[in-house]
Amino acid sequence: MDWNRRQVVRAAGAGLFALSLPGWLAACCARRDAEAPPEVITAAAKGRGVLFLHVEDDERRSDDLGRLVGTFLLHATDEQLAPLATVELACATTREIAAMAPHLAGRSDVRAVFVPPQGPAVCAVSGNPPQVEWDPRIDGILERSVQRRHEWIAHEWKNVFGAGANDLERRAAEERARIGSSPEAEIPQLEFARRWPNQARWIAEQEPERRAGWISALAQVARERWKVAAPAGSTWATSTGCGIRYERPAPGTPHIGYACGMGHVPPISQR
Repeated sequence: MDWNRRQVVRAAGAGLFALSLPGWLAACCARRDAEAPPEVITAAAKGRGVLFLHVEDDERRSDDLGRLVGTFLLHATDEQLAPLATVELACATTREIAAMAPHLAGRSDVRAVFVPPQGPAVCAVSGNPPQVEWDPRIDGILERSVQRRHEWIAHEWKNVFGAGANDLERRAAEERARIGSSPEAEIPQLEFARRWPNQARWIAEQEPERRAGWISALAQVARERWKVAAPAGSTWATSTGCGIRYERPAPGTPHIGYACGMGHVPPISQR
C-alpha cells in the first residue's frame, strides 16, 4: 500500500535551549483511505490487538505523545513494559481513529485507541500526561519528571490490555488454540514469552514466585520489537544538540541543525 507520510514532529526547541524534551517518534503516516489499516489485519491474524497512538491535527499534543511514548519504550520499567508484549503498536491520524472507532470521534481527550482482536475499539489513553520538568540547578529533576509520565501512561493502558485473571486466562486459551499448546515452562523463558506472550503474562499473575522472571522476559520482548524498529507509521529520531537525525526519514524530510555548542541534550532525551 502506498502510504502518504507527513511530518508531525517539529524540531524547534528540541536541540536548542531547554532541551528537557524526551526522545520522540516522528513522521506518523496519514493514509489516504479510511479502510482498516494493515496493522489491524496483521495483528488480527496473530490474535493480537493493536494500540494506536493518536497523531492529532494538533501537532503540539502529537509531539508530546510521541516524546512520551519514545522515552517509555526506551526507559520504562519491566513492569510497565510487559503488557506491550501482547499487542502491536502503530500510529493513526484523527481521521483514521474516527473510521476505526466512530463512537470516539470528536472526543478531544483521546490520546490512544486499542483495537482488540475481537470487539469494538476502546479508548486506551485519555487526557494529558504530567508536564516535563527541567531545571539545570536541580539534579535528577528531568529523570523524575519522565518517570512520573511513564507511571501515568502505564496506568492509563494497563487494564485495557486485560489485567484481570479471567481475561488473561481467556486470552491465553485463545492463544493456545490459535498457535498450538504451549509447553510446560519450569522457569521463565524468553523464547516462550515471544511465542506465547499472553500465556506468559497469565503465568506471571498466577505464580508469584516466578512472576519477576516472566515480567522481565515479556519486557524484553517489547524492547526487542520497538527499541530498534519504531512502531508502524513512525521513525525514531536522535539529537545531541547539533541537529536531528531521523533514522527512517519520510521523503523530503530536511535535516534540521543548529550551531553546535548552543544546547545540551540530556541522555534520557537524546533518542
